[in-house]
Formats: sequence, C-alpha cells, structure tokens
Amino acid sequence: MNYVERGLYRHLLDECWVEGGFASSFREICEMLDCPMDVLQDAWTKLAPCFYLDGDFYRNEEMEELRTTKDKERVLKSVSGKIGGKARAHIDNGSQASAKQVLSSCHIEEKSKEEKSKSKEENRREEAYASQNSSEFSLPPCPYEEIKNLWHEKLPTLQAIGKLTPKRQSALKKLWADVFEEESLTSKQAGLDWFCTYFDHIKLSKFLMGKTEKPFNCTIDFVSNYDNAINICEGKYHDKVTQVPTWQPPTDRLNGY
Repeated sequence: MNYVERGLYRHLLDECWVEGGFASSFREICEMLDCPMDVLQDAWTKLAPCFYLDGDFYRNEEMEELRTTKDKERVLKSVSGKIGGKARAHIDNGSQASAKQVLSSCHIEEKSKEEKSKSKEENRREEAYASQNSSEFSLPPCPYEEIKNLWHEKLPTLQAIGKLTPKRQSALKKLWADVFEEESLTSKQAGLDWFCTYFDHIKLSKFLMGKTEKPFNCTIDFVSNYDNAINICEGKYHDKVTQVPTWQPPTDRLNGY
C-alpha cells in the first residue's frame, strides 16, 4: 500500500474498533473519511481484501476477534468484582451460569439488534406498499433466480453469482421492495424490467465493469446494496468525460403493466 492507502486503512480499522464496522455505501465511506470519491475508488482495490461484507456493513476479521476478547475481559472483571463482594460460601451454580450468559450475549447483542432492525424495516416497507391497494395488488415475491439469470445474461464479464445465500437474498429482497415502492411498479415483470435496465446501466460504467487502470471487482453484493444502487442510478460511478446522463427508470415501458 502507498501512504494514502495506508492512511485510509488505519482510519477504517479505527472505525471497525469503535463502531464494529462501517457502511458499505461508497458515499458514506467518503463522508466518514473526508475523502474524494476518485481517491477512494483508486485505493479500494487494495483496501477491499482487508474487510468482509456483513449485510450492509464492512467488518475486519482481526478487529472483530480483538473486540470479542476485550468484551470478555471486561465482563469477567465486572462479574469477578461482584462475586468478590459476596461471601465465597454463597457462590452457587446459578451465579456462575449467569456469568456465562452475560459472556455469550455480550458481543452478539449489538449485531442481533441490527438484524432485528433491518428485518423490521424490510417488513414495514413491504406491508406499507402492499396496504396501498391491498384489494388490487400485493408485492410479488422477489424472483431471486430470475435476477441471477439476468445478471449472468447482461453482465457475463463480471463475477458470477455462485450461491444465493441468505444475506444475498435479504439484500435483493430489500432492493426489490424499495424499487416497487418508489417507482410504483405493479407486477413482477415490471420489477424484472427494472433490473434489466439497471444492469444495462451498469454496462456504461468503466469503473463498475473493471475497465480502469486499477480494476474494481463489481459483484451482485455491491450493486444490490440500496445506497450503492442509488449512486449507480445517479451516474456517480460513470465516466464524467463521456457525460453519461443520470439514469431514470424505464417508466414509459413499464406503464403498460
């Protein structure tokens, strides 16, 4: 890494230590780092392998292990202090079991809250949209396999989708529901047409297609993130020299559904 990449890397590690991770949206990462988009894009090929995507957040494996260790140490000290204040004769199996319960729930509590919050938000969006015209329309189930086939058909040079893991299905389901709500789509085919045009729009970006000096590895995980999808649709990853127009959904074609 050069000095710029090392500086960004250290800042991201600090964020992982304090917050547990950072948002996967390039826009939010740039704001957090106070870094121009083009600088982050150039450095990302070196930074990306140092983190893994967990839902909508990037995390660092070593930092997660260290946070878990420190959390256990803090809980053990706290429990030991409470136990030390009591007579040793009164320590029973119940108090020991309580300490173990605290340890087991300490580090995963925050992640559990995040997952519950995401699930509630997804359900809220789907229910809100479905209730608009419940007698006439309900949100079609997200067609994961058909979206996967569209990805391979439209973007054969990008990384293929192996398994539709639960995390991938969750991200696609959220984007599917958001698109139906915001674009007022009314059928499964209209949703598939939106993804078809979305993937065609990705083709126009040299950066997303890995055709820059430092190729970016664009994946279905990246483009199904809602914040990243907004940036892609607004042309933020497209070559400004060629003046690619801001993308708009194919409303003319979808009005027939």
